[in-house]
Amino acid sequence: MRIGLLQHDIVWEDRDATLAHLTPSVARAAAAGVELLVLTEMFATGFSMRPDRTAEPESGPIVAWMTQCARDHGMRLVGSL
Repeated sequence: MRIGLLQHDIVWEDRDATLAHLTPSVARAAAAGVELLVLTEMFATGFSMRPDRTAEPESGPIVAWMTQCARDHGMRLVGSL
């Protein structure tokens, strides 16, 4: 199994912008044969002290994005929210 680690910049407290920035990186990792991609801690929003800006349910947009990327690229993604 090929495992990849993805270090990246975030757009502070802006989930959608960060995920848009990450999508091509996930695709490149998959193209390189990565089967398990590990993302940074709090990869989508950073360590915000404002949960009203960043919190979402377990079935929210971040998990939906991870699920879709995994399906699209035939890989597994690991990341914390």
